[in-house]
Amino acid sequence: MARSCEVLGLSLRSVQRWRRGASDDRRRGPNRACAHQLSEAEKNEIVRVANQPAFRNLSPEQVVAKLADEGTYICSERSLRRVLAARRLDRHRERSKPPSPRHKTREYVATGPLRVLS
Repeated sequence: MARSCEVLGLSLRSVQRWRRGASDDRRRGPNRACAHQLSEAEKNEIVRVANQPAFRNLSPEQVVAKLADEGTYICSERSLRRVLAARRLDRHRERSKPPSPRHKTREYVATGPLRVLS
């Protein structure tokens, strides 16, 4: 069991405690928030910039690249994607509708020779 715990990165004592019936996991995460976490004002600015007409139809990667060409840096591509996802703005960003999975292409079935030609 010790070798298995070592491979999984778990403490042998924790596994023994879990098997004994102490089902609640007493491990705690960090005590404080990340020091370089984006503030709410910064997140609002990111959303404002991403929804401008010049960037509205672009992916987060394209938005960051275009801003970099202008000499502006507001956040990384991953941060932009994370903020848009949290506000449910990461959906289809172009004017056209996204492809719908409901519509299947029509299938033709031949019931005899020369019945289906396309």
